Amino acid sequence: MKRLIMLMAVFFALVRVSAQNVAVGERAPELRARQWLTDVPKEGRKLTLIEFFSSANPVCVARLQVLDTIASENADRMRVILVVKENIEELTDLSKAGYSVALDSDLRIFKTFGIRFVPSGLIVDAKGRVLWTGNTSSINGKTVKQWIYDGSDENRPLRR
Repeated sequence: MKRLIMLMAVFFALVRVSAQNVAVGERAPELRARQWLTDVPKEGRKLTLIEFFSSANPVCVARLQVLDTIASENADRMRVILVVKENIEELTDLSKAGYSVALDSDLRIFKTFGIRFVPSGLIVDAKGRVLWTGNTSSINGKTVKQWIYDGSDENRPLRR
């Protein structure tokens, strides 16, 4: 019995480690969307907020307005990319969003980034390094401004 428990513990530890595809300080995987609902985001020397979304999650749906605010108020310093797992037919409302929307109906991008829950996301610097990863429900326009502009948040993930 002890042997079985030990094998199960090792198995779950290994599975958990291999499922973590994104770590702070490491290079983020390339975001390769097969289809974009909006224009493809331009490469540039900006921070990028990548948020993973499902329309079935009410927290995700409520965050759409927040993402619009973040994208519009910080367009000069940060780009916002929303990765959605629905089909294009289900998402026509997002076609006029102020941020880029990548379609991932086969969950290829979700798997590449190791996303297991939504809302979830990461912030990537201009060199492609992950600066922060986690539950994005606490990120809003105010925290982004604190991180980027005035540095007043002592717990901010973005260090300059």
